[in-house]
Formats: sequence, C-alpha cells, structure tokens
Amino acid sequence: MRPDAQSRSTNSGRNAAIGWDGSRAARRASSLTQSANGIRETRYPRSRSRPTSELSGAGLGSADLGYANLIGANLIGANLTGAKLNGTDLSRADLSGANLTGADLIGADLSRADLSRADLSGANLSNANLSGANLSGADLTGADLTGANLRDANLSNANLNNAKLSDAKNLTQEQLDKACGNADTKLSEGLTLKAMCKK
Repeated sequence: MRPDAQSRSTNSGRNAAIGWDGSRAARRASSLTQSANGIRETRYPRSRSRPTSELSGAGLGSADLGYANLIGANLIGANLTGAKLNGTDLSRADLSGANLTGADLIGADLSRADLSRADLSGANLSNANLSGANLSGADLTGADLTGANLRDANLSNANLNNAKLSDAKNLTQEQLDKACGNADTKLSEGLTLKAMCKK
C-alpha cells in the first residue's frame, strides 16, 4: 500500500473511532425535552438509576394513565381532572396543588405522595393506598375513600365534606381531629369529626 493511501486509511480509522466514542458519550450525556400539550419528558444519562418524570403543570385532563409507573413523578399543579389513574403507581409523587377533580384513582398507590392542597373533590379513591400520604389542605369533598388505606396519612385541614370514609382502613380519631367535614361525611362507627368545614 502506498504511504499516502496508508495515511488516509489510518486517519479514517481514527476518525471513525473518535466519532463512535463521541456519539456514545453524547447519547449518555444528552437530555432530551419534548413538548406536547404542556407535557415534558426528560431522558437522563444511563448513570441515573431512576429518572423523575417532569410533568409539573401538565394538562392531563381525562388522560388514560391507568397502571402507569409514575413513582416519584413531579406533578405539581398538574391538571388531572377526570383522569384515569386506576392502579397507577404514584408512590412518593409530588401532586401538591394538582387538580384531580373526578379522577379515577381506584387501587392507585399513593403511599408517601404529596397531595397537599390538591383538589380531589369527587375523586374515586376506593382501595387506594394512601399510607403516609400528605393530604394537608386537600379538598376531598365528595371523594370516595371506601377501603382506602390511610395509615399515617396527614389530614391536617383536609376538607372531608360529603366524603365516604365509612370503610377506610387504618383511619384514626387523631387524624380526623385535624380535618374538617360536615354532617354528610361518612365515617366508621366510633369515629367523629370535631370541626365543621367553613362554607
């Protein structure tokens, strides 16, 4: 092989190697943000074991997200009105200030989720796991919590007007003492509400 041809071949091989390594590095370090109807999905480097879904402020009204994996998702202030979230894993998700009016959350995992100041009026939370969830200041007017697990849930200043809690699991008087409701709030025998919500 002539020297100039050999030189071109060597350089070509080097360039190919550099391009491949650079491409791989770019793929590993890249962060891609896609915008569609206010939804942003971020892809992180492989080195991060579990990326957090970035959906804060997203418009997801009536979306079908049943049985989705949204562990630790950022859904602050998201619009989830009438969304189908049955069986969805929302454990440790941040749903503070989110609108979940009329949402289907049957059997959803909301353990340790932040639902502070969230609007859950008319939501179906039957058999949902709300253990350790922060429901402080949440509006649960008319919500169905039949069979829901409320162990260690924070109900401070939660509005329980017309809510169905008669078959809720692990609900204590101490939790209810920090919440408010009305005469139509359904509670298990032996439990009462000390405070009536202001209209």
